[in-house]
Parts: sequence; structure tokens; C-alpha cells
Amino acid sequence: LLNRAAFEDRAQAELARAGRTGRSLALSMLDLDHFKSFNDRFGHPAGDAALTAVAGAVARTIRGLDAAGRYGGEEFIVLFVEADAEAATHALERIRAAVAALGPPRVAQGISVSAGVAVHQGLFEETSLDSLVARADMALYAAKKAGRNRVVVEPVPEPTTPADVRYR
Repeated sequence: LLNRAAFEDRAQAELARAGRTGRSLALSMLDLDHFKSFNDRFGHPAGDAALTAVAGAVARTIRGLDAAGRYGGEEFIVLFVEADAEAATHALERIRAAVAALGPPRVAQGISVSAGVAVHQGLFEETSLDSLVARADMALYAAKKAGRNRVVVEPVPEPTTPADVRYR
């Protein structure tokens, strides 16, 4: 997976391309569920092995044109190029299944992930990478609040003024 700086460079380029082409893209924040208690129970070496296994599951599951990286701690970030909410949700469900399939001896016990998704509508929306990450993070928080081990897509905001939409 990409490191955070490389991921941000790639995401900025894809965001600019989406603005030029009008194609959508989706950004997701993923978080290992109850990772602190996993580390406390099995130790940091087991936690590191779990992070490595999850990184491998993500890398094996996404398409070659998508990008993924470790964001920090037990968080991962995935950019789905030319993907809408439905495509991103399907991809994240495949990632959740791949992570759920991890078990001993690769990881000390089964683990799960929660994911939040924000979708950028290309020509129809102006946004920054920071804004997209914040929106995906809010959706991730909603997934955790709803019980974890699930994917939540941000609600589509309704424009309130003509300035909120570039071309509709």
C-alpha cells in the first residue's frame, strides 16, 4: 500500500482528473474494529501482524487503477477511481469479506473493519481532498455508531444555493 504522502499525491491527481472529465470517484476510510482491545489482549506484535494482513487483503481486493494506503494507527484509506457510491460499496464489501476471512495463523483471532464512504461527483461538485477525507471520516463514525463491521455511505447533500453546484 502507499504511504500517506504518496496516497495524497495520487488522490490529488485523481481529484483534478475527475474535475476535468466529470467522472465520479469515491474515497473511503476503513478502521479495524476494536483494535485497541486486540492489541491489549494479544500484544503489539500480533497487532502489527493484523495490520499487515489487512493491508494485504486490501491490496489484493482493489482494482489496479484504485489506490490504497495506511492513513494512521489502524486506519486505512482507499480511493476508488471512476466509481460511484454503489461501486464503492460493492468493493468495500469485498474488502470486508477478505478481512473477515483472515484468521489464525495470520492473525491471532478474527477481525473486522468498518468503512465510511464519500463520493465526489466530478464536474457536478467542487471539493478538496481534505473535505473528502473529512466526509468519509464522518461516514466511518456513523458506521461505528451503527454497530461496526459495516459500510456507510455519506448522505448526498442537497444543494441550498446555485453556488453549491457547478453544473446541474
